[in-house]
Amino acid sequence: MANTTKTNRTTEADKEEIVRLRKAGMSKRAIVDKLGKSIGTVSHWCLVLGIDSPQPKTAKGAAKPFMRNGREVRQFNPEEDRQLLDWAREGISKAEIAKRLGRSASSVSYRLLTLARRDRLSERGSRR
Repeated sequence: MANTTKTNRTTEADKEEIVRLRKAGMSKRAIVDKLGKSIGTVSHWCLVLGIDSPQPKTAKGAAKPFMRNGREVRQFNPEEDRQLLDWAREGISKAEIAKRLGRSASSVSYRLLTLARRDRLSERGSRR
């Protein structure tokens, strides 16, 4: 049986360094190069830890689906966001929400993290 254990786990020290570098204005790509982690790993921890981009992106029009690793990726639309948030507030499981939206459970989890981060940012902005 092959050993499938990951050898490059993200340690607490790695997470702290990602936070420090991101807050210092370093791009995710530069953090990847410095720490030797994948872009997915750095992006994941930035999202989970609520680290905002040094240069916030401006809102754009509706994005078209695109391909990633041979699979079509479609962005959430405002109606799906509203439905997702309503169901989450009702206590419906992420797996059930994913099934209802025709999405993966991980997509639902990450979208909820993104929406929570946006909510925190808009609250911060309205207090200024």
